[in-house]
Amino acid sequence: MIKYLQRRYALSHKGAVDNIKGILSCALQNISFMLPVGLLYLLVGEIMNGTLTTKRIPFYVTGCIAAALLIVVCTRLEYDNTYLVTYVESDVRCTPSARLAHLAAHHFSLKCAGYFSCFLSFMSLFRCFLAALHAMHTFFPMTYIYVREFIYFHI
Repeated sequence: MIKYLQRRYALSHKGAVDNIKGILSCALQNISFMLPVGLLYLLVGEIMNGTLTTKRIPFYVTGCIAAALLIVVCTRLEYDNTYLVTYVESDVRCTPSARLAHLAAHHFSLKCAGYFSCFLSFMSLFRCFLAALHAMHTFFPMTYIYVREFIYFHI
């Protein structure tokens, strides 16, 4: 499995192991989200059957606190095992703009390579800006229409 991940996604051994840890911690986090739903299912079942007593209230309060703590711990583990190790793994690699800047340094002066690398960074920021602008043009008109219809039909 580790060899497959290394070949398929061009990962180091540590990157493949961290990827497996990330997958398992993500699954654990998703399972931890099911605990409050189970408590709610039990609570609604007792309310509908009329068997909810004051002796059961501390069980549900304690269960809610325990579920919240479990979610926080699992979310922190998932963050550490996915996003944090991604940044550590990506620091090991050489970015394409750094490769191009290094390649350009052989043919041009070091100053030109710095400008070229800066230009590539600017272009990637500009692409992100265009994507955000497109998202705003798509999202905000629809939001305006939904709010207008809500006010028109409900108020």
